[in-house]
Amino acid sequence: MAVTEQQVRVFMTQRSKGTTQTAAAAKAGISERTARRIDAGEPVGGGKSRDWRTRPDPFAEVWDEVAGELGKEPDLQALTLLKWLQERYPGPTRITCCAHCSGGSRPGVPGTRSGQGGDVPAAP
Repeated sequence: MAVTEQQVRVFMTQRSKGTTQTAAAAKAGISERTARRIDAGEPVGGGKSRDWRTRPDPFAEVWDEVAGELGKEPDLQALTLLKWLQERYPGPTRITCCAHCSGGSRPGVPGTRSGQGGDVPAAP
């Protein structure tokens, strides 16, 4: 698990108060090994952030229209914009937020129109 900035701050605060490395690590919720790395000045945590997309942007083709609507009415809610997009682009490839909004069902997922949700037994 990645170390958060808050955990590093707690650890460093404890160390500045004279707390031992082991006790400071325990109070910060990190391992002793990570504590040694922090004391040694080694980088800990997230590492490099990604600067590329991992999947295509689903709004790339319609973003200019969405931005235009937001320009006209900056207080629009996300769901209002989603419904507007669904009306503007109907069909099987339309943008949906969930199975419920698309009118479909997701087998095996409780709360959808597929019934009890896969292997989930019916309530007595």
